[in-house]
Amino acid sequence: MKKLAVFLLVFLFAASVSFAQTPSIYSTANFSNGVSLGFLNTGTVNTGLFSWNPDLGLGAFRLGLGVNIPTNDPSGRVVDKVVVRYAQYDSQKWGFRYGIISNYTLGYGLLVNNYTSAQTGLVQSNQQSGLRVYYNQGIYGVEGMGTWSKFQAFRITEEIMPRLTLGQYYAGDSDGIDFLRPDGTRFVYPSQSGFGLDAGYSVWNGGTVFAEYAKMNNHGSGFSTGFNQDMDILIGKANFRAERRFIDRNFVPGYFNENYETDPIDIASYEASNTSKNGYKVQAGATVLSLGNIWAVLEGYEGSNTTLKGYASARLGDGYFVEAGYSQQNFIDARSLTLDQGAVITGKLGYKVNPFTTVIANYKQYYDPSAGRVVYTQWYEMSLSL
Repeated sequence: MKKLAVFLLVFLFAASVSFAQTPSIYSTANFSNGVSLGFLNTGTVNTGLFSWNPDLGLGAFRLGLGVNIPTNDPSGRVVDKVVVRYAQYDSQKWGFRYGIISNYTLGYGLLVNNYTSAQTGLVQSNQQSGLRVYYNQGIYGVEGMGTWSKFQAFRITEEIMPRLTLGQYYAGDSDGIDFLRPDGTRFVYPSQSGFGLDAGYSVWNGGTVFAEYAKMNNHGSGFSTGFNQDMDILIGKANFRAERRFIDRNFVPGYFNENYETDPIDIASYEASNTSKNGYKVQAGATVLSLGNIWAVLEGYEGSNTTLKGYASARLGDGYFVEAGYSQQNFIDARSLTLDQGAVITGKLGYKVNPFTTVIANYKQYYDPSAGRVVYTQWYEMSLSL
């Protein structure tokens, strides 16, 4: 496989056809035509893949489709042949977004924190999609979200006085998660739901003092308070946030998170320690011009090890760009640092061969609950548009 991947990359670098990188889904062009030729490795399955990714626009409406033609996918499991990559509309007051829902947070993240509907792998599938609808009118805001995996959320916000905003929300998974452990043991986690209340008060330029209360139905509750600061720096923007959390023994902070669809926390095991889990959360990040960004989150609770998440991306000059991400949840009896119990590693390396062609190598190492083991996924592509 490695020899084939290297050969493919050499071939793609040598190509000098007049094509361009597939445009961003947020492009304002009314039509663009993206094509990629690549090689996908998912676990032990190797697949050559041709993808056509047209983007259409009409006023405030945008639509992106994906047509995938694999050369070796006899089971039909590796890729969907036709994918609605996204459909979105934004009138400034209301709109909707259909596609992968990522970095979805309600309130200040005490219950729903960076949830993503993308479950596994590197190539988008229809089952990873969700629909988010939102409406903002003056001091009021309403939004709702639902995914094919049956996760739903609803939130209302109101600015009750200058600089003070209140929010309330509900979130839940109506059918739970069917999960396979590395030893072959199957776990079926029941459906979970909860609600929250939050308040934020602007105290200075870019600064907010906040508080949030969240309750998991049939389980415990949590309360957090802290401050968030957005700031302009000489070469970009930065953010810093710190909070103190007071947690019942059977409330899981950030339960609906980026790992929920693939590696949910076992609440029964988590609450078995029979002690409260008060703790803290600190995060910081920065964006430097258009050259890149970096952020990290440190989180710790009584009776549990510290958790760490981080991400970085950069444009390295001469057409190169790189991205890297790492996350691990390390609650005792829930997750550990090892990949087979929840850690995820991602990476991307790209090179702009000429003004019209970009070669990209994607990498993801994660635990696949359907396979019951750690999967190494690579996706090498030449991305272009007409």
